[in-house]
Amino acid sequence: MKFKKSVWVLPLLIILASCGPGFKTLHNYISSSSFRRIAVMPFAAATDYSNLGQEAADLMSQHLEDYGFILVSQTDRDKILAEQKLSQTGAINPQQAIAIGHVLGVQAVLTGSVGEASEQKVRRPPLVQNNVVTSVDQSGNVRSHEEREVLRPAETVFVEVYSATARLTDVETGQLLWVGSSSSRYENSTVQEVASEVMEDLSYQLAVRFYKSRL
Repeated sequence: MKFKKSVWVLPLLIILASCGPGFKTLHNYISSSSFRRIAVMPFAAATDYSNLGQEAADLMSQHLEDYGFILVSQTDRDKILAEQKLSQTGAINPQQAIAIGHVLGVQAVLTGSVGEASEQKVRRPPLVQNNVVTSVDQSGNVRSHEEREVLRPAETVFVEVYSATARLTDVETGQLLWVGSSSSRYENSTVQEVASEVMEDLSYQLAVRFYKSRL
């Protein structure tokens, strides 16, 4: 399944930039950092969709590269890990992360899990408004009564939901450098678009962690 760029990424970036360092500041810092070579592992996913974990990793990788991180390619990662018979899932412990990191020649390993990726059908009730209507009868008496106006009829909408958690482990020490989580939901969108926004948010959180901690 191919992920499409979320139509909400630009507004999200504007909001994030107003609350913390902007994209240019983060990119300039990370691009000059000596500690930025990362391997992104397929995310663990509690669903029957077999490619969900890899697609989450792909999205995360795309956004991290935008911030200036150097990432091991999926092809190189899979080849080396297969040769070493090491796990490629998001459910790995710090010791495994160290082993994987040394084999791949990176400084940190990013793992994660997708908590939810679903489309839900929601029945939305009508939106009504009560208006006061005033009239004058033939005798000059003023009368008022309420009339119910339907602004939006009842309808069924589809809500796309996506949530994920990510962790970054230092290869040399096994120390957990960062943990982040994000979730989002939109009506009449696609799970892929919502996933892209969630991964953009996680990537921003990680970039801010690097910037503030001077990693």
